[in-house]
Amino acid sequence: MNTNTSTARSIREMEEKDVYSIMLFALYKLTEDTKYSTISELVYLLDKESLLRFLSVYEGITIKVPKLSELKTLLAGMEVYNRVNLGDEDFNLVIKDVKTSDMFESEIKDAYFTICDVLKGYDFRR
Repeated sequence: MNTNTSTARSIREMEEKDVYSIMLFALYKLTEDTKYSTISELVYLLDKESLLRFLSVYEGITIKVPKLSELKTLLAGMEVYNRVNLGDEDFNLVIKDVKTSDMFESEIKDAYFTICDVLKGYDFRR
């Protein structure tokens, strides 16, 4: 059997996600740009519409994905904001309460003060 015919048939029989993954991996190989080395994995994390919307919004832009530990610290800062600014709890007690063994109080405080700054001008009616 002709290899090209076999390959064409195999490609037609592939799942759409696998085709997109191969295309994005080929982009990495074509450009030899390491920024593209893992983007083909997004195909397996997002549905087609979300992937295409993501690529449309961020085309040509390099983005940095935060570490989960950074998001966890910001979540703790949001909890402090909620309990101190919207509730009536003591700042230092709340900091100690939300802190876990893998967090530093100074990071939670930095997150809290940054959130306070961001929310100063935030329009909640959007």
